[in-house]
Amino acid sequence: MTVGAIEGGAGFGNATSHVPPFSRPVPQLMVLLPTYLLHVVFIAPLEIPAWGPLNGEADNLVASAVVAGFLARALRRPVRDPSPLPWAEVPSRARRPLLLFNTTITLCAAFFVSGYIAAGFELILHGLLRVMGLRLSSALHHALQILVGHLTWVFLGSHVLGTRLAPFFPPPWGRGSWMRVRWRAPWLGWVAAGYAASLLGFNAVDGLGVALFPPSPHVVDSSAVGKLLHPVDGGWLAHGLGSVGPILTGPVFEEVLYRGFLLPALCSVIPLKLALPLQALVFGAHHNNLRGFAPLSMLGLVWGLLYIRSANLLVPTLVHVLWNLRIFVAALL
Repeated sequence: MTVGAIEGGAGFGNATSHVPPFSRPVPQLMVLLPTYLLHVVFIAPLEIPAWGPLNGEADNLVASAVVAGFLARALRRPVRDPSPLPWAEVPSRARRPLLLFNTTITLCAAFFVSGYIAAGFELILHGLLRVMGLRLSSALHHALQILVGHLTWVFLGSHVLGTRLAPFFPPPWGRGSWMRVRWRAPWLGWVAAGYAASLLGFNAVDGLGVALFPPSPHVVDSSAVGKLLHPVDGGWLAHGLGSVGPILTGPVFEEVLYRGFLLPALCSVIPLKLALPLQALVFGAHHNNLRGFAPLSMLGLVWGLLYIRSANLLVPTLVHVLWNLRIFVAALL
């Protein structure tokens, strides 16, 4: 699918009379969401032991069929000129390496500041609760701290990108051309194939890691997400508050940051064939999970390819949201 096909769908605030019915967001969501729930609730828990050491064997079978169908459909289409990169219209001034380097340093500083703000919030909350004679469960307290730190990071990071790179955010949030986000475009096939490719890539790399380095049964997942998925106490409230970042704001901002900013920023100084895996490695390292570094980097690589080929940041964003949502839904089943 070319950029021209993507651009054929109206952007935010444009008339929709000329847009094909299945290029509109609501019909595509009406197909995507029930199919996704069917997959998560019924297909994902199934296992096919004959498939060997890979995790999620039924996932692999269904994902292979979806990817094969998408590729077969794409191969039947006439060959066209390659699509330009989604950030081809970024002004030259915004792509100067010095400006991008300064922006990256400022983003790193904002990330560390958000951690201190979260720690300060924890102290203030603890003091207020003691004065009021109240007590929160450890899981609820942890969920609030993570939520505040995450939202602070999202706010500060968005402010940095919007001010230091004036042409960054597209309408209706700004006047920029760094990213292409198209709701009124035929994105359903890209999202379905991208989610399936993510499953195949993640399961293959993760399965290989398990085969080469079997995990110890005594190792406990001490990551933030792991603690939120298996709280000692706090119940539904802690689980709900803790899921806001990983399910909603986290995937959106991470796609803006890594695919919307980092990938084109790297391409301003190095070739795309090097920038693509490098942004994936940074994405994997950002999650601070040594065991999951390789499969998470594979996800970053797949999602970067999705953005480049679809020319629509909405595609990897939706795949990212569905991927994280699957983890929390599985914990509730």
